[in-house]
Amino acid sequence: MKVTCLWPGLPELWVRGNWRGLGPAVVFTVWLNAALIARFCYSDWIDPWALRAVGMCLAGWWLVASYRALRSWPKWTQPLPRAAAATDPYRDAQAAYLRGQWLECEQHLRRCLATDPRDAPALLLLSSVYRRIGRLYAARQTLDRLSQLEAGDPWWLEVRRERARLIDARPNS
Repeated sequence: MKVTCLWPGLPELWVRGNWRGLGPAVVFTVWLNAALIARFCYSDWIDPWALRAVGMCLAGWWLVASYRALRSWPKWTQPLPRAAAATDPYRDAQAAYLRGQWLECEQHLRRCLATDPRDAPALLLLSSVYRRIGRLYAARQTLDRLSQLEAGDPWWLEVRRERARLIDARPNS
């Protein structure tokens, strides 16, 4: 189970950076804090039935939000679909890579990553391009970024191989 599913609104905000999740997360936080303060600090000011009703509403909200987040989790963690354009920047990047045109390949990959910063194949290929042109630090940073993404989990073997190639690589003089 994903830890981020435990707070309403947080999965949308955390996984995809969708600001729609911020509102429910903040509202839930305010209501939960108000209920806790009312229960433990000012319990004699508020009717116990009202506190129970607020607690039941918060528990219901939490259950529904957690269920929706767990149900939507696979959809949120998948890479964004590529736009059906006249040309696919990732395919163009692959073609430029195979021709050895590193700068053109990098430009296409940057377009891919502008569309979806979590595009694991684009990040892996960009790291390889950086290694080939001698930008080893940038290649390591790109691999680190890929390793931190859940979308990069299926690519662990390729990331490990690319790290081994980076160790063997020497910067161009």
